[in-house]
Amino acid sequence: MLLPLLLACTVAVVASLLTTRSARDLAVRLGHLDHPDERKVHAHAVPRVGGLGIALGIGAGVVMLTVGSAALGVHIPALDVLPVIVGATVVFALGLTDDLVGLGFKWRFLIQAGVAWAMALAGWRIDLSNVPLIEALGATEQAAIAVPLTVVWTVGIINAMNLLDGLDSLAGGTALIGFGALALAFLPGGDTVLLTLCALGAAGTAGFLAYNRPPASVFMGDGGSTLLGFLLAMAGVRGVGSMPSGGLLILPVVALGLPVLDTLTQMVRRLSEGNSPFLPDRDHLHHRAYDRSPTVQVAVRKLHGTAAVFGALAVALRLAAGEPELQLAILGVTFTFAYAVVRRLGYVRVQDVARAVRLRFWRRARARRSAAYRAARENDLPSQPGSGDGSATHPVPEVHAR
Repeated sequence: MLLPLLLACTVAVVASLLTTRSARDLAVRLGHLDHPDERKVHAHAVPRVGGLGIALGIGAGVVMLTVGSAALGVHIPALDVLPVIVGATVVFALGLTDDLVGLGFKWRFLIQAGVAWAMALAGWRIDLSNVPLIEALGATEQAAIAVPLTVVWTVGIINAMNLLDGLDSLAGGTALIGFGALALAFLPGGDTVLLTLCALGAAGTAGFLAYNRPPASVFMGDGGSTLLGFLLAMAGVRGVGSMPSGGLLILPVVALGLPVLDTLTQMVRRLSEGNSPFLPDRDHLHHRAYDRSPTVQVAVRKLHGTAAVFGALAVALRLAAGEPELQLAILGVTFTFAYAVVRRLGYVRVQDVARAVRLRFWRRARARRSAAYRAARENDLPSQPGSGDGSATHPVPEVHAR
């Protein structure tokens, strides 16, 4: 299996190099360019069809793997691989269509969720059979939990990679790190399909990155970022299913810590500001890293380093399988590191937290005083002149609501 896979990866890299360049030149002639605006950091119009090179490179690798394996008599579980090929094709076509003509986000989410649902029904769903409490349930009950969980995970990672694609080579390099981390973490499971998925995904991305290094001459676009997100999500699903311990369920989340952290941070921030979590703006992790760095290269190196730390923690989590105390310690380090990242980029400051706490207590105190004022007025109204009971008039106590 190793020799056909090496040949397939070589073909994928070469094909990605050639097709990315051809797609870039064609997009320039046709005028399909990504123009600068207030949310973007590039200064000139750049074609964003690099995802075509990634997809065709991976496709060429799959063909080579099939031919090489047949020639060498190596068996490939086609029924396991076919759903991923079909799902990846649909997700990429959807993203490429959005790059060329534009699609509403509701349609994108709906189709992505449909693909994820179909993948789950085809067997590519999160395995919960070794998770405490859930393992006691029947197969039907487990599937009822696993299918929607797989849909949320898949759609989330697809769009997390799309949101991360804001600086030259950032999303591509992060995908490479993610594929490597997942492959190393789940390698002891001996799943050749998972290894193939990570290897070909990394190979197709590597060829594209030759043209996406700062200053990039082509972007991967939504087609490329959503394709990589889908493949990473499926690699995580497959990896969890290849391991005997349900305690490793969070491992893919740690391995893809950078895109996950970026997405969660933006959703929390936007909701706290009273905005829609899907409202586009210029305040992502990479935007803040860029604003705090002298060049794009420096910002990307910092973020790639962050992604590498998350990947290393995922591998460490796998190596600590069977030792719950050590796994908890590694998870503690992971959450501490994530908090340090968001605080370093200015999302969390002590004075802001203190101000938010004081504001919350002040609002509660004001609500209590207002309630006391209304209750005092209601109690004193029958004692006012003209009430007919002949009682003395009681002045309404003066209660100020600040």
